[in-house]
Amino acid sequence: MNDSKQIRWRRWYLLPAIPLLLVVLLGGAYLLLDNWLESAGGRDALAQELGQRIGMPVSLEGDFNVMLWPSVGASGDRLLIMPGEQQGPFLLANGYQVSIALRPLLEKRLVIESLSLQGGELSPQRYQRPEAGAERNTEIDLPEIDRLEIRDFQLLFQGEQDTRLAVKRFELTGFASGQTAPYSLQIDSLA
Repeated sequence: MNDSKQIRWRRWYLLPAIPLLLVVLLGGAYLLLDNWLESAGGRDALAQELGQRIGMPVSLEGDFNVMLWPSVGASGDRLLIMPGEQQGPFLLANGYQVSIALRPLLEKRLVIESLSLQGGELSPQRYQRPEAGAERNTEIDLPEIDRLEIRDFQLLFQGEQDTRLAVKRFELTGFASGQTAPYSLQIDSLA
């Protein structure tokens, strides 16, 4: 067989193998990611990263599902942020979606790109960011985040008379401390 016939023969058999190889690689990557995120270690790592970014302990409870579309991440039906000494949670969400940056994940680092919370309650007075040497810091210090979305939440302001503000939708994009960032806010009603 001459060289040109061997090359054509190899091309004929290798071309269909390339898409098959890609499917096998993507399937294997999905299974590895799914197994890690579905494990207690993956869930704990995600909760710990969220907690570090927010500055308070985060608990991911209930159903926990891996997402590959529209981005890599996880979703679930209960996210709880509970400061240590406070009465009641700072934040309770009945649903959440977390998007994770893929490139750092390949380097065994967990970087959260966006967070979406649905249905729940937020009590700003219960915010407590622990700092070394300080008794209690109540100034909210949000971490850098590409996108934060909150839908159908109750903001609870405690005082002589508790006030509730129904937030239909709040979205913050491209946030970094000390810089302006675009946001949108849709308020439903005062209760």
